[in-house]
Amino acid sequence: MIRKTNAREKPPPDRRKRISEEEASVRYRYGSVRVLRDGRVRFSPKTLPGLAELDFSVEYACGLGDGTYVFDRVNYSVDARWPGNESFFVLWVVRHRVQSACFNFSLTPEELRKAVTLLRRAGGGLHRWIVPGLEQARDSLAQVSSPGSKTLKAVHELLEATQDLPVAEPWRKQRRSMKRALPR
Repeated sequence: MIRKTNAREKPPPDRRKRISEEEASVRYRYGSVRVLRDGRVRFSPKTLPGLAELDFSVEYACGLGDGTYVFDRVNYSVDARWPGNESFFVLWVVRHRVQSACFNFSLTPEELRKAVTLLRRAGGGLHRWIVPGLEQARDSLAQVSSPGSKTLKAVHELLEATQDLPVAEPWRKQRRSMKRALPR
């Protein structure tokens, strides 16, 4: 279930509270999102001008190994969606800061190009997470698809085309630590 938010409605403030499966299925919907330089996320019910087809949903529920759920406003995911409620891009927030991003693996090359264009137009700090999202998709797709995959080729092309975009600092730090961990 997706619950559209208005300017006054906010998710409950309780942190790490156990919730039912039904409550866990609630996703909060916003018209726009801004990602600040330090990774904090700000939500607004207003859609971006000229981007009515783009909205965002947030899932604050976390499933536990014992089959129960907890509500957690510190660690959550933010999905960028287009009509039909299909998620095409996900930001993962850990301790109130965006730490990672990824594009939906089931996107066709054309849909992937459209997704990158939408996020570039949306601005608001989302553009700093396009390259990390593409890199994460590339690495994951390389493990599960053939090297000749059309989507994987599109990811490589988009990484070339987005070299002009700034990259979020948390992702640059993660990249550096991964490079140090590789055998020389």
